[in-house]
Amino acid sequence: MEEDEKQGLFWPSMVDLMTSLFFIMLVLFVVVFLAQRRSIAELQLKQKALDEVKKVQEGLTKLDPTYFEFDRSTNRFKLKVDIEFPAWKHDFSLVDKTQQYHTGVAGKRLHEFFSKIHNDSPNLKYLFIIEGQAARWGEDQRIDSAYVLSYHRSLELINFWKKSGYDFNTFGQTCEQLIVGSGYFGQSRYPRVSFNEDDKRNRRFTIQIVPKIGDLESLK
Repeated sequence: MEEDEKQGLFWPSMVDLMTSLFFIMLVLFVVVFLAQRRSIAELQLKQKALDEVKKVQEGLTKLDPTYFEFDRSTNRFKLKVDIEFPAWKHDFSLVDKTQQYHTGVAGKRLHEFFSKIHNDSPNLKYLFIIEGQAARWGEDQRIDSAYVLSYHRSLELINFWKKSGYDFNTFGQTCEQLIVGSGYFGQSRYPRVSFNEDDKRNRRFTIQIVPKIGDLESLK
């Protein structure tokens, strides 16, 4: 009789156990499925980001090589026109007329580049940096004054282009414009051969075009 009771309890208990195991496996399956689905979504998002990077790189190849070149030492595109201001000056009208002309043409080419990107590929974005510089030798040696002088040199360029009809602020987020002055510092400076050498080649500004990728959430 006792043996029959045990047999009678065994099968219900076994059913309960199998039912519990079934639900556990079902929960594990759902968890694994959701995790895999999330991983696939993340991989797809990363692939989209990679595609955006490729588009950005392809976009930069359309820059006019006559006026822009890729500087491998800084991994940036730069203006090829060499500008040299008179000592302690930031007035762009004092720059050599030939340099002014080529700088104007370069501004036109750059404006055309950003205009095409803005209209054809709104997801491509660039950081457009106009960096003024100052000579360490032959100009005011105070660091704070050098920063002010170099900033005004970059501002002069933007004003020169605006007067010529090339306003880069019209492109919104496609072209994030930064006007900066690096004083005696910055990665794009001409190196000095000796301490006593006149550093006048760094009385100038440089142009940097840095591609950037926006928030990945915007790619979903």
